[in-house]
Amino acid sequence: MILDSRISTKYKLYLPYFQFIQDSLDQTLMNYAKKHLFAYTSRIKKLDSISEKIETGRYSSWVNIDDFVACTVIVPNLSYEEGVIEFLKSAFIEINLRKKGSAFKNFDTFRFDSTRFIGKLKPPNSKVNQDIYDISFEIQIRSAFEHAWSVTTHDLAYKSKNIDWKVLRLASQLKASVEQLDMIALSAKDVNKNITSYKWPEIDIKIKILEFIRDSFEKGKIPKEISPKDHSRVVDNLFALIKNQLSTWQTRKLNKELKTIFECIDNELDHLNKIGFPMTLSLYQVFFGVLLKHKLVDIGDISKITFYKTDTFLRVFPELIDLSINEFKI
Repeated sequence: MILDSRISTKYKLYLPYFQFIQDSLDQTLMNYAKKHLFAYTSRIKKLDSISEKIETGRYSSWVNIDDFVACTVIVPNLSYEEGVIEFLKSAFIEINLRKKGSAFKNFDTFRFDSTRFIGKLKPPNSKVNQDIYDISFEIQIRSAFEHAWSVTTHDLAYKSKNIDWKVLRLASQLKASVEQLDMIALSAKDVNKNITSYKWPEIDIKIKILEFIRDSFEKGKIPKEISPKDHSRVVDNLFALIKNQLSTWQTRKLNKELKTIFECIDNELDHLNKIGFPMTLSLYQVFFGVLLKHKLVDIGDISKITFYKTDTFLRVFPELIDLSINEFKI
């Protein structure tokens, strides 16, 4: 591509400024994204892309180009968007905010429309090089689905050497699917009311295990301090321990067997509270010890499980000192 010498010279002159802005944005936004478990990318627009952008006729001058440096904050779903916008407004000088859905778009059109924050860096004092702080940058806020669509179709349909109706059609169809996925993710609690629920014993058992754990916490039988980050993970692990001890999926007999298991654990929790609850054990370690102590789990069924058998665990459950099981080693 033949590039105009004036544009090329201007770009090379400003490139160190762009790099400074990118570094500043990365420092702020990468920390923010990491704290909130968001994904983040940034880039400096290349010279050939700048030339092509000028040729669109949408910009009256060099200073009007607002995405020399562009970043993307990728959120799990659009419910996080407002929080990101508030942070951007506090961290940078807002020039413009083009929110998703603010542009004209026909109902049968499906194209890129993520929220875009146009801003400038805040100068630390009046003695700095003001040219740097006069340069605008763009920060896009995309859902994970939107980002997947964008990176998948960008080079295929919008930065391609060819024009293919079928490829453009496919890109639009994928964008329509993305809008549906974002809509479902955003309104999952309402949408699931219209989903037909079917019986599945494994799910029913896990719900009962979860209810037992929550009830034990509410009654004070388990200290809140050892509440796990994710109850669902503990439930999955406990289900894996007891599933082979459940002789049937028939509801009546199944409930009876679960009741026996829960009563045994409940009694053991009362005992542990009397002698001093082992606060250094995890909830799973406590349940694991109780189940094995009372032979509610067949050791043969857990031969492939690796367990972290600590000194505290053996003091609380001395009956399991000679337990033959794969041990997690540190």
